[in-house]
Amino acid sequence: MDSRQAPVVVHSEEPECSFCPSLMRDEWYNRLIADDGCNFAIPSLGSFVAGYLLVIPRAHVTATCNIPDDGKAGFVSFTHDLVTRLRSIYASPVTMFEHAACSAAQSPRSACVSHAHLHLIPGSYDLIAETPNEGIRKYESYQHFIQREAEEPYLMFQDPGSPLITFDDKPAAQFFRRVIARRIGIPDCWDYAA
Repeated sequence: MDSRQAPVVVHSEEPECSFCPSLMRDEWYNRLIADDGCNFAIPSLGSFVAGYLLVIPRAHVTATCNIPDDGKAGFVSFTHDLVTRLRSIYASPVTMFEHAACSAAQSPRSACVSHAHLHLIPGSYDLIAETPNEGIRKYESYQHFIQREAEEPYLMFQDPGSPLITFDDKPAAQFFRRVIARRIGIPDCWDYAA
């Protein structure tokens, strides 16, 4: 491995992972919206916007940019199809974000689950207003972003019609869910577990 490349954590299943397919025992997670054999989409637990989906790779990776190279194009295509469907059903743009866990399992972070999952939410929430003044990285598209690999936790989002932006994780649980709940006037409803 090139010393500049981040190690990729890939397992087919992870003990006690709530998103590894064979371990998904909660009835809520058994409501598949779409499944292509490598990736699946489910309604978000604690959804506070109609149409809110989680897009999840079946392989246990800690961030979507750490999906194995041979699965990245399929994940991008699967996600694009879901965004198109959501736009059509809800006559609305779609916001995308990720709280990526990466390898810092013991550190405070915004990701609550170590299995990669991408949030798709109908609507536009001006997440760019939450970006720090320094340390942001911009990508032309999700397809460009997913080609990288990451070792450290990060936050990633794409407001409708804008470039994709990443920055270092802010150790506040469910960072973007907090922001969106506040933006739509339900600031106490951000926690999916509650």
